[in-house]
Amino acid sequence: MKNRNHSYLYLSKILREHEQSDIWTQDVPFITGMKFMAPEIVAILQADKLRTYNLSGGMINSLPISRSVDSNSQIACLNDSTIAVTIPSDNLIEIVTVMALTTKTDLGTPAGTIMTGGITCRMDILCVAFTDAIRLMDLSGQIQRVINIPSVKILHSVNNDKLLCVYSKCDSDKTMSCLDITNDSLHDFERFPFHPKDVTIDDVGNIIFIEDGVIWQSDSDGKNFKIIMTPNYCHWYKHLTYNKRSKTLLTVNWIDNVEVYKKLE
Repeated sequence: MKNRNHSYLYLSKILREHEQSDIWTQDVPFITGMKFMAPEIVAILQADKLRTYNLSGGMINSLPISRSVDSNSQIACLNDSTIAVTIPSDNLIEIVTVMALTTKTDLGTPAGTIMTGGITCRMDILCVAFTDAIRLMDLSGQIQRVINIPSVKILHSVNNDKLLCVYSKCDSDKTMSCLDITNDSLHDFERFPFHPKDVTIDDVGNIIFIEDGVIWQSDSDGKNFKIIMTPNYCHWYKHLTYNKRSKTLLTVNWIDNVEVYKKLE
């Protein structure tokens, strides 16, 4: 329900279509973003580190980031061993290979452009959001295409052809669109009333996203949305990621607890 200050009040402990299978008890502070690398491995970005964990919360490795990330930094998994990290404050993308001997490559971005932090990857091509457009670049940093869609703050791959674009609440009247990059066609979710904090896609194409610290789900076209998770007390959610093969949803709340959920069959 809505109170007189026009904020929403939610029931606590709502849980639909999923069951919690684990919660990490160890401290994983200052989480900026997270993405599955494989069904049992998740990469977590922190202030100056990129760490990988198994689903029980056991740390696999910890890799330094050459520059401190900021609140808009995001990550994209290129494959099971390589991750791209955006550092918008430096207009820089850092490519990190998670191997026994870690290698790092810094990719610069075109002069005069400003990154928003949004990034995803398809077939070794990085899709990177800037204030004026989305740029597609190869892993050497060469620009392959420019798609003139401004004010996108989050990019998320639906499949090899389509991307979800979440717009900046401050800079756009739009909320979310689906971009087909084979022909640059854009489908706006015109009646989608949210500017998600984070977004992912489940195994059947539903959109799972965070709004007001609560986890929602909608159809692939942004319709028929509903709440699927609310936190206990005031531990609002701030990040999430989903693995389609294992049907596993990971979330992070405001006190940096990582919670693991399995989809009910």
